Amino acid sequence: MLQGKGIYIWQVQNADGGAADRLVALARQAQISHVIFKVTDGEFNFPLPSQDPNGQIEQMTDRAIRAFQTAGLRVWGLTHTQGKNPVMEAHRAASRVRQWKLDGLVVNPQSQYVGQFDGARQFMATLRQDLGQGADRPLIAFSLYRDPDGQDPADWPRSRRFPIDEFVAQSDLLMPQIYWIARDGGDPVAALRTNYDQYHRRYPDLPYVPTGAAYGERYGSIEWTATPQQIELFLNQVKALGLPAANFWSWQHARNDGKNPRFSGTQLWDAVAGYPWPVQDSGDDHQRPPIDVDPLADGVEVIPPGDGRYLDGIYGQSTIRFATMTTTQGPVKYAATHPTRSTLWAQWTPGIKESGKYEISVYVPGTHATTRRARYHIRGVVGQDTTVVVEIDQNRYYDRYVPLGVFDLDGSRPDSGAVNITNLTGESGREIAFSPICWMRVSGDVGQPRLADGYDAPVGTALERASDRVWPGDWIDAMPFGRRFPDSAAGSSLHTGADLNLNVPRWDADRGAPVYAVANGMVVFAARLKTWGQVVVIRHDPLEADGNPLWSRYAHLDEVKVRLGELVPRGRQIAVVGKPEPASAPYHLHFDLCISGVVAQHPGHWPGLDYQALLKHYVDPLAFIQGHRPPVHLRTR
Repeated sequence: MLQGKGIYIWQVQNADGGAADRLVALARQAQISHVIFKVTDGEFNFPLPSQDPNGQIEQMTDRAIRAFQTAGLRVWGLTHTQGKNPVMEAHRAASRVRQWKLDGLVVNPQSQYVGQFDGARQFMATLRQDLGQGADRPLIAFSLYRDPDGQDPADWPRSRRFPIDEFVAQSDLLMPQIYWIARDGGDPVAALRTNYDQYHRRYPDLPYVPTGAAYGERYGSIEWTATPQQIELFLNQVKALGLPAANFWSWQHARNDGKNPRFSGTQLWDAVAGYPWPVQDSGDDHQRPPIDVDPLADGVEVIPPGDGRYLDGIYGQSTIRFATMTTTQGPVKYAATHPTRSTLWAQWTPGIKESGKYEISVYVPGTHATTRRARYHIRGVVGQDTTVVVEIDQNRYYDRYVPLGVFDLDGSRPDSGAVNITNLTGESGREIAFSPICWMRVSGDVGQPRLADGYDAPVGTALERASDRVWPGDWIDAMPFGRRFPDSAAGSSLHTGADLNLNVPRWDADRGAPVYAVANGMVVFAARLKTWGQVVVIRHDPLEADGNPLWSRYAHLDEVKVRLGELVPRGRQIAVVGKPEPASAPYHLHFDLCISGVVAQHPGHWPGLDYQALLKHYVDPLAFIQGHRPPVHLRTR
């Protein structure tokens, strides 16, 4: 079954020139798990022979498909069946699946099938017979534009209805096209929910993998385009529904489409690529640990609704009831809020035995979490006779863990760290989510308040880092902030920070050189990302009591010496300089400073050529450190 992010390739020659190696590199960087090539159009192979007389595009398609397969990505085919000769069209589509040993085929029947119930049955029966019946046979997905209730209403005459049931009867999964365009006011969340609800009501047992819009169009004087923000909202909703995968139309439209009225560069691609949905075997999921993490192994405990340590109930004869949905982070319950009294309650009790500092975070799903006043009561905090109350606006967040704070918990109390919440919010017409909660042991001393005392360089000897020169000794910045450079995987990009090199007294003298935390803070990410290698992200304490935190990101590391949740002082060694991917790149440290916190949620974030996004999320590390050095007597302490 498909998992994660995928994308369609329509005309391979228009997808970054069709160069197989480049396509694979871009897909890997974007954490794409599957690609779908158009392989037939009606009775004909695609690319159409009439448009490819020399067979060059066919050869390009063959090389690209085989390159993706060699790289371990799932490759599917797409057929646009016209219904002119259903049996012949099915034979043709099946032959292309067998030609490349594709994992599956997306069947997109065209409008000619309206009223053609026998033709739909003939096509699907032939296709299923040709593809076989074994457990390892290629899968078939049904793909239709527009919602099913609008294409197959029961009160229409059969001559006007689309034969959806006939196509779905032989399909393994549903893969509808959610091209929100002007539907629901261009709202991708509403469009997806409407479509999902209709299909789920009709076919509750079939997997559902939606296709979103990553394109723009002009219709005469009318212009429309998906936006990066809409793509993120769409994917948030996909994850909130607990769906296994999603994909987009299409590669050539998302990257450098001169016909797009607003986003003619790589902005739509960057939105898909930057969304954190790693390939399953990449080991770089930035989310909090899944629910099966052993809390005794790494100090992390996650309790979802349904766990034995979760309890909930209803007060009195309330008519408000819990509902349950499945998300990527486990089951979530939700209910209506109440303006004047509690009618529902829930409690999570982690069973903490060891006193110490713990960061408590709550998962907020992208749907059914619209309250602006979710009040979490935390028990067992040292020095507090009553519960500590933290209020968050669930409506602000989509499919992410939100920290409630770091608390000193008393391990001698049986309710230490327990969290309670009710549906009393003072609001009507909203919903509150009762979702997984994470407790993470924090290493080191957490003084209140914690302030940074300044910033040093991330490399160099202690003496060099104590000097006034930001990039110490013979270290140089080979790619300064904001410079446009050729990215082998993603085309041109604007650099988010500094690429620090040391080639004296020899080439690659920075290999294995120590990397240090530039300021006091907490490790919020430490794992491997594809193309980045080992990455560490540190959330730094503010420089002033009423100031904002800053996040530093260190990439291409080896021998990482810190772990998630660990407090580190300025000058603490966190790793050594390693080799980036691909292997042909020289040793260096990629280092940047983030002002928005996006790298905490999306550790592989990259703004591409979007200059406004660069300035929104990052600052020039050279200028910032130069202006925020610690006092001389404290440097490199």
